[in-house]
Amino acid sequence: MRGPRSLLARYLIFLAAVVAALATGAFLIVEHVIQSALEDLFRQRLARVEDVVQEYGRGSELVRARELEAMLGSPRFLAALETADPATLEHEVPTQPVLSSARLVVVADADGRVLWGTPGWERDGEAVRGLFADLVVGDFRRAIVSAEEGPVEIVATNVTANNGLTIGCVAVGTVLSEVWAEDLRRLTGFDVVLTLGDRVLDVRADHPLTLLPRTLLSAEPGRIERVREDGHEVLVNHVTDEGTGLDILFVASVQDAIAPLRERVRRLLMLLGAGGGLLAIGLVYAFTNRHVGRQLHRLIAAAERIGRGELDVPVLPGSNDELGQLALEFDRMREEIRRQRDEVEVAHQARVRSERMATVGQMAAGIVHDFKNPMAVVLGTTDLIEERNSDDPRLARQCRVIRGQVERMVTLTRDLLEYARGEVALELSEVDLDDWTREILEAHEEPFRRAQLTLRVVGRAGLRLRIDPSRMRRVVDNLLNNAREVSTAGQEVTLGWTEDRESVSLWVSDHGPGVPAAIRERLFEPFVTSGKVGGSGLGLAISRKITEDHGARLEVRDARDGGATFVIILPAAARLPEPAVTGGVTT
Repeated sequence: MRGPRSLLARYLIFLAAVVAALATGAFLIVEHVIQSALEDLFRQRLARVEDVVQEYGRGSELVRARELEAMLGSPRFLAALETADPATLEHEVPTQPVLSSARLVVVADADGRVLWGTPGWERDGEAVRGLFADLVVGDFRRAIVSAEEGPVEIVATNVTANNGLTIGCVAVGTVLSEVWAEDLRRLTGFDVVLTLGDRVLDVRADHPLTLLPRTLLSAEPGRIERVREDGHEVLVNHVTDEGTGLDILFVASVQDAIAPLRERVRRLLMLLGAGGGLLAIGLVYAFTNRHVGRQLHRLIAAAERIGRGELDVPVLPGSNDELGQLALEFDRMREEIRRQRDEVEVAHQARVRSERMATVGQMAAGIVHDFKNPMAVVLGTTDLIEERNSDDPRLARQCRVIRGQVERMVTLTRDLLEYARGEVALELSEVDLDDWTREILEAHEEPFRRAQLTLRVVGRAGLRLRIDPSRMRRVVDNLLNNAREVSTAGQEVTLGWTEDRESVSLWVSDHGPGVPAAIRERLFEPFVTSGKVGGSGLGLAISRKITEDHGARLEVRDARDGGATFVIILPAAARLPEPAVTGGVTT
């Protein structure tokens, strides 16, 4: 099965069709322009043929007269005429070169009696006798008579001897259509048809004028007509020669004149069209393959990535056009799909967290119930020891630490139950970070000393926050305990804080093994541990819940020198302004 045709292939086919159509249109336009130019040229030339006809008529009459003068100067002809012998004339007259193409020759004596004539001269005898009558010496008379083969021009003159006496008359007739048609064709460059009345003379049987309407033959002289018959179109100028009475049709065929040029133009346009078309197709192919094709391939690759679920790579527009707009729409679609996927993932995680919290709630209820009596016993015993050893400050301080830790255990179990039920209510108050962290350090001093670890505090003094000190301390305690448990002897754990215009960050950094990438995204979920021995997987989950209740975030990052850094990012609103001092009084 044939595969789908690419958009580029379809575009190239369309372009080829457009080039072919343009070439055809250009050919028709050029043909029309050339035809119009030739028609204008022919009209200009046809408008001048009347002058040519008049000049030719006068010249023809003069030529005939000179030919007769040459014949009359022949001694042999004059001798034969002086004998007035018809037999001698019949032998001598046809030998004259000027008379070889004549249709009519008549020789008469001085009184006008015909001595000799070509066969059939009697048909035009009346006209001949009229010309012979009252001829004056040196006079040339001219007459046109009609014959079957066309008009005949008869020129007559008298013949004188050397002594100046008239010895006879000569008349010579020539068929005009045979001579005029050929000469006028040569002079004007047009087809010529002679007409006399309704008769068409000297025209080939296949000539287009044999198809012309008869009404055109009687049109007024001097008009240039456009005639179309059976698909053939010609221009005709109808001229009448006053001297002979001939109607002369000058015919110009634009189609016949343009036919050779049309073929050359057609071949030239075919070559130009083919060459230009191939060049245009090549340029368009290179352009579309470089610009359009690349963008389409990028869009296809983007669609494939989206289909595979790879939604993090943006779809960048490659141009500021429709394809670029399409790429932007692809990117919006990708963002929408990713947003919906994230919402589904959040909903799924919330459902999983809810199920886990239900389990945590059940555990917390049992822990609170089971821890209540042992913790009461520990508190009672601590009070008793403190009463009996009231004079020992060191033992009294240790008892206070024990009592504080037991109270924290009670608070932890109570908050764990509230966390599982989603009922944690913050008790916000103003906290000086210096005093607050000092209490935390005192609680962790002994465990860190036993682990041979150094606990260091860094941060600007005098920073005050509005937080729930008890619950936020639980977060810091949990982070410090985790750092202590993953560190080895001789290492250092740092508790610090930094601030900028948008937030305040509390952080705990260690130099332990760090957090594996495989569990980093799930590290703050309940029951997920990083491999710590004896961990319940609830510490970081509770810590994140507390930070979120403060409108903060809890993140884990890689420490600069190895290990991990847990950062509590509080919003800038949690930071309290510095106390003002006026006249030595803090306000």
